[in-house]
Amino acid sequence: MLITDWTNNNGVTFDAPVFAIGDVHGQAQALTRMLTHLETLPGATDGELIFLGDLIDRGPDTLGAVAAAFGARARWRAVTQLPGNHELMLLAALEGHQDTRMLWLANGGMDVIEEIDTERKMTLDEATEALRARLPADWVQTYAEGPTHLRRGRDGRALFIHAGIHPRRTLEETLAMPRRDRGDDHWAWIRQPFLGWPEGWAHLGLDLVIHGHTPATTQPLDDPREAAELLDVVEAFGCICLDAGAMRRPQVAAVEFRGDRHRLHIAEAPGTFL
Repeated sequence: MLITDWTNNNGVTFDAPVFAIGDVHGQAQALTRMLTHLETLPGATDGELIFLGDLIDRGPDTLGAVAAAFGARARWRAVTQLPGNHELMLLAALEGHQDTRMLWLANGGMDVIEEIDTERKMTLDEATEALRARLPADWVQTYAEGPTHLRRGRDGRALFIHAGIHPRRTLEETLAMPRRDRGDDHWAWIRQPFLGWPEGWAHLGLDLVIHGHTPATTQPLDDPREAAELLDVVEAFGCICLDAGAMRRPQVAAVEFRGDRHRLHIAEAPGTFL
């Protein structure tokens, strides 16, 4: 387990502990190790746990990752699962949108189908329905009706969201985009100009954005200083990126907020590296 030094929140203060976990992409072992670690921290489970989306697809155990995340509800005071673009693609696929199902399959969904249909004897329709049956009973409701973002910290100056926000649009305009929409400026899909925006977020009523979606690295992280430099860009961009490259390797990142400080935690699957 890699843990960085405490650093400041760019002016945001949290009155209770808040934790967020970034992209998991089926890395169930790394996620389980992360949850086990976080739950040993003083008062952690009396705080709030936020998943930033993309629990699913590409990795070896999507069903295990989903089960671990949903299972955390039994141990934490408050757990919120925000939708990532991968959950939104699967949601549309389960609703019968064939074009989106093909997009989902091409972006890691086929790995999930192979978990369900290990002998490859099902049709896609059969495998999709079998997947629906294996997901938690409230999976669809969670991602179809639950929150798409959270504002936390005093005065709501910290935003938790999957991919990011558009710096040249009002925050309300960006956050109002329907979850089933897609596009380069959508809160579940955006990369630029969000990632390279150097002027901060005060004009949108924010001081800090916590997000995933775009990997800060796809290499193993074995140095706390390197992890902080890659994922914690609060000083330069007012952001913390919690995508530590789970799409490529069994490595999951989390942030811990207490008061006016935060630190990062990086978990790897047992027996891989670190």
